[in-house]
Amino acid sequence: MRHRGATTLRRCHRSGKRLAMSDTTSTELVRQRDGIDTWMLSDEGRRVAAHLLRRRGLDRPADELVNEAWMKVRRSFERRTEPYPQLDEPRDFARFGSRVLDNLSRDWLRAVRRAGEVELASAASIEDAAFDNTETRLLLEQLLMAVSVRAQRRVGCVGCPDEVAVAAALEVVHMALSGQEGSSTGRSWIDKMLHTALERVDGDVNRSVEARNQRKSRCGRCATGLLKSALTDVVGVAP
Repeated sequence: MRHRGATTLRRCHRSGKRLAMSDTTSTELVRQRDGIDTWMLSDEGRRVAAHLLRRRGLDRPADELVNEAWMKVRRSFERRTEPYPQLDEPRDFARFGSRVLDNLSRDWLRAVRRAGEVELASAASIEDAAFDNTETRLLLEQLLMAVSVRAQRRVGCVGCPDEVAVAAALEVVHMALSGQEGSSTGRSWIDKMLHTALERVDGDVNRSVEARNQRKSRCGRCATGLLKSALTDVVGVAP
């Protein structure tokens, strides 16, 4: 016959063991979180943030990226019930922090592109009900001039020659002026227009399918950025 006191003691021991494991887990999570925080707020973390922003052509302060990433890390650890695996040393904290900064900068870039596409499509499309034909043509002619003026400066887009980005942007405006439609490839109006424009101005000579698609993606981003800037010059719409 088991002694009731012994059974109670064993239960208390198991309960205490679970509590001790919970405390250990909590301490380890705090250690991991603080290690990532320390790296992000360091000079190295800020340098990485600034590099990612430059790489993606985002004109925003590095500290803004760091602060938002820091908040994401905090929220992530608040939801964790177990420590992250292989997150023990300073280099692990740097790797984790760099990945958070990289993912967040990609999110920012996607948001900028979506906003720019919506603005450009709504303002420049000849099908936009907000303009009659005369107003639309005037706007597009002004946009054509603004792109030409902007093209006199260095576009400076990574991964695409300036002349290709400029030619594609100009071709999009010319297509809109003449009432042409873009290809069936692309999710948005500007995607379809740019796909056709790049086919015309850049061609596919001596490139693999993968290389062509990558170049179209890079040059499409560059041409979209140029059109957004020119549109801002014309109508004062900030990207």
